[in-house]
Amino acid sequence: MNATVAVQTLYNVRQSLRVMKENYHMSWREIALENICKGVSIGSLCRIYHGFEPGNKIRKQLGIVELLPAEACVKCGKVHTKNTCPDAPKRAHKYHYVTIDGHDYRVTKAVKEYIDQLEGASK
Repeated sequence: MNATVAVQTLYNVRQSLRVMKENYHMSWREIALENICKGVSIGSLCRIYHGFEPGNKIRKQLGIVELLPAEACVKCGKVHTKNTCPDAPKRAHKYHYVTIDGHDYRVTKAVKEYIDQLEGASK
């Protein structure tokens, strides 16, 4: 048996509240008696209408997916959406420099070793 459950988003709930309040000129008391708002206080509905993020208890009553806790980063204490911390120290690059005719040039390790071999052979 395959049961499907209708899940609303917070955006949909806000849109419904906006339509009931602005288009149908319903009072908060009348809105609270509607099926989608059963069990939610008038004050909470008003706060959601004005942009408040409801807690999991109210989300459950409205049929909205509950928020899950996320682990904070051990380096900076923030929650990241990517797998890397932007505040973490970056990996140090090891650059190799060669001086030719009084000018410093940044080169790869292989080029540095090759030039060192040439200088060692010429000495």
